[in-house]
Amino acid sequence: MSYLDRFIIGAVLTMTAVAYYVTPYELITKLLIISGSLLSVIFPAFSAYSNGEHNKLMRLHARAVKYILLVLVPVVFLVIALAVPFFKFWLNDDFAQHSSIILQILAIGILISSVSQVSSSAIQAMGRPDITAKLHMMELPLYLGMLWYLIHSMGIIGAAIAWVVRIVIDTTLYFYLFYRLSPVERQDREIPHMSLLVWSAIMLIVGYMLTRVTNIYIHIGLTTILLAISLIFEYRKFLDKDETEYLKRLVSILFRRGASA
Repeated sequence: MSYLDRFIIGAVLTMTAVAYYVTPYELITKLLIISGSLLSVIFPAFSAYSNGEHNKLMRLHARAVKYILLVLVPVVFLVIALAVPFFKFWLNDDFAQHSSIILQILAIGILISSVSQVSSSAIQAMGRPDITAKLHMMELPLYLGMLWYLIHSMGIIGAAIAWVVRIVIDTTLYFYLFYRLSPVERQDREIPHMSLLVWSAIMLIVGYMLTRVTNIYIHIGLTTILLAISLIFEYRKFLDKDETEYLKRLVSILFRRGASA
């Protein structure tokens, strides 16, 4: 399913359309290294907690989702807000016209996919790696049908939408199955705070609104200011006391190492 979209684009449209689609796809999927790095560290803890310490597993799951959102939402905000000037500067106006919207749509999908990997890793740590294979086998015909229809009707934008829809379905099923497999009572389950999800949605909407600003200097200035405000809000609203203390120590260590170098 990772490469199905580009094959159908090449068959239905043109190889030029493939280039317009694959370039932003290859760029934005590099962000998956963030969730992958975090989950490679957390997975052993998921495995340990799945053997009887399900409350700890639930808390770690919620915290991992929080960290991924706190790191990736500002990055995706920047990608959405600066997609057009980025492609104009890096390549040309033609690529900016065709590929910037693809980059923006796929950025949403990458954010959702990164979050879904938390539940997917937790399910595998609970001894059910078969679920991932079964879900993908079930999704394949639906995804293929969506791709074929949307590419015919909307071009490469349809391919990006189909990819994001598949990711949304994937994520919904992973979260549902994770909570379904957990023996923790419903009232004791830890889920991502609604305020964090609302903040994430607002940031993405604001990123899209910034694309309406035509003056490049005002555009970049507003993006920088809003990014700084969002980072301050993150720090004060969503980080616990122990997390802020750890962050301060980490920044102090990095500054000392930078000064000594």
